Amino acid sequence: MEPTYDATGGGSGKVLVTRIAPQGWKRLRDVRLAALAESPEMFGSSLAREQGFDEAEWRRRAARPATFLACRDGLDVGIAGAYELDGDWRLAGMWIAPSVRGTGVVEALVDACESVVREAGATTVALGVMADNSRAGTLTSDWATGSPGSGGMSATAGTS
Repeated sequence: MEPTYDATGGGSGKVLVTRIAPQGWKRLRDVRLAALAESPEMFGSSLAREQGFDEAEWRRRAARPATFLACRDGLDVGIAGAYELDGDWRLAGMWIAPSVRGTGVVEALVDACESVVREAGATTVALGVMADNSRAGTLTSDWATGSPGSGGMSATAGTS
């Protein structure tokens, strides 16, 4: 069973955030491909490349320690992950479906990612965004001042 988190967003209905596991590989694949189709410039990959991944690769990606999917009204509408590299934590790979941007989905995903970082004993997490992503730039400003989620994490934010 995949752990889930309920959160009330600013839009209609609750946001259900699931920490994905290998058995959820199809959901992960579908959201990731939707993200690459809608915002290809925001990721270090391409839709064509990832469409070529087989089930084993998607299961491997779903087995990562902390990748989350956000669901609202029965539809997967967002993705994000918290990853540790050499002792530093980073929130990466975030995407929110255009129809639910600004409705609390991002905050629910940030809260879920922050919970993993806190469980690991860390007190800071970094978020990098593309320089031309103005909405994410607002998130990084809010997050750096401690307001996007309820987790109270200290954050470093920057653009690439």
